[in-house]
Amino acid sequence: MRGAFPLLILALSLTGCGWFDLFNTVKVDNPVMGPPPPRTKMANRATREKKYADAGGFLQSVPSDQQDSDVVVAGAIDDESGGTGDSFEKNRVVAVVNGEPIFEAEVLAPYAMGIRKAKHTATPAQLRDLQREVDDLIQRDLDGHIENRLVISALRSSLKKEQIEMFEEHLNDQFNNVRIPEMLKKLGLTSSHELDALMQAKSGRSLASQRTEHINRMMAGQYLHEKSTSQKSEIERRDLLDYYERHIDDFTLLAEVNWQQIVINHAAHGGKDPAFEVLEEVIKKLRTSNGESFTAVARENSNGPKAKNGGRWGWTQKGSLADADMETMLFKLPVGRISQVIERKSAYHLLMVIERKPARTRRFAEVQNEIRETLEEEQKRSAAEKVLDELYESAVIKTIYDDQADEDSKDDNIVLPFR
Repeated sequence: MRGAFPLLILALSLTGCGWFDLFNTVKVDNPVMGPPPPRTKMANRATREKKYADAGGFLQSVPSDQQDSDVVVAGAIDDESGGTGDSFEKNRVVAVVNGEPIFEAEVLAPYAMGIRKAKHTATPAQLRDLQREVDDLIQRDLDGHIENRLVISALRSSLKKEQIEMFEEHLNDQFNNVRIPEMLKKLGLTSSHELDALMQAKSGRSLASQRTEHINRMMAGQYLHEKSTSQKSEIERRDLLDYYERHIDDFTLLAEVNWQQIVINHAAHGGKDPAFEVLEEVIKKLRTSNGESFTAVARENSNGPKAKNGGRWGWTQKGSLADADMETMLFKLPVGRISQVIERKSAYHLLMVIERKPARTRRFAEVQNEIRETLEEEQKRSAAEKVLDELYESAVIKTIYDDQADEDSKDDNIVLPFR
């Protein structure tokens, strides 16, 4: 991997990516609106994501709810003098959607602080590498911005001016009267001014940009919700039964065992022989006529990870234990009976089964409501995808990455050469 990449990771960590979680946008309360579905025809997204994952999990360092932000932050990657420098062009148009430009600064807004820090500490060679990494980042996230732009434009074109104004006023009030008080309370602040200053210092993003993002996301979510709901069809009992029969394995519960363990670790007692002497004492306690419980003995004598809990592991599914011999014993040992001593390289083990559940298949009556919810979610996702497909089919989209996209999809008439 190129040398500038660790700089970008470090800078992102210094800006505290967790702040994006504190200031993230309120989600739409319906499952239709989530991260926009990937448009792999426009760019080879899978290859890029694998590249970032192989490089050390950079994707995980960026909150998913910020990856497709629709916020314009002018000068988001300016240097301190106010210029953009040679490496970054804050006003560079990276896509045009039905004649409306999407600027580089929009796509990079969630990462602006990290990029700025990396840029200011990079050598000239690292700066060139950093630019390449930033280009990859833009290419990765651009599809989401395009979809947001399509949905917002479709909503605005479907409503009258006064309807849009009322909708925006409602969402603005919601942000001011609900979202801002929530953030103030969470951060222990008393005013919007304090909140804005803190946000800009920690993330480089203003309260105004958060308000814009909130309004755009809620409007996009409402549009997709309304459009997809109109395409909803009735789910019949036959549909539920068909799903149940096709996915019967999903409703099959594996056998489970609720068990306890006492571990006598060799190293904890100075070696194998001393540990064996402790084991003998433990066995005597378990055999005494006054019947000390397995739980009490485990709590007092076990060196295992569950010792404080009396050696209780709780319910464990068949096939989940690494030690196959122990698992076999647990599923054969009579309930309430203590196992024979199991000797391993570093410790002695004693097991006891508290309870077992056999494997079984959940009845249709138990799961039909779950199945209905699943099918409803599938309907919503499918309907939302159909709406997006229709928007793409009627759109004129140009991006700076079209030449690469054409190699992946020569028959795609949606993406046109960028001029």
